[in-house]
Amino acid sequence: MNIRLLPTTQLGRIGTFLAVLALLEFIAGYVFAELYKVITSELMITVFGVMAITAAIIGAVLVGVATRKDKERSISAFLSIALGILAGGFLLGNLLGIPGI
Repeated sequence: MNIRLLPTTQLGRIGTFLAVLALLEFIAGYVFAELYKVITSELMITVFGVMAITAAIIGAVLVGVATRKDKERSISAFLSIALGILAGGFLLGNLLGIPGI
């Protein structure tokens, strides 16, 4: 099995890019909203959170398609899938009202 660090297919690259973008947005949202209190509006925090969760889930779906269809085998692609599943789990837990999520 040939496993690489970076994706080789177009869908894999786009999905991994979206996952990295979502991860950077999660980190920036935490830093600017929680640590430095630059963003104080709940609406802005919600919009950035929804955008990051959407990017993570779409990235995971694209990488999943690339893994299934184009036989994409890269470590960053599998990590993108894991991030999308984690974001989807948080979204599902929030929608179902599970305490602590």
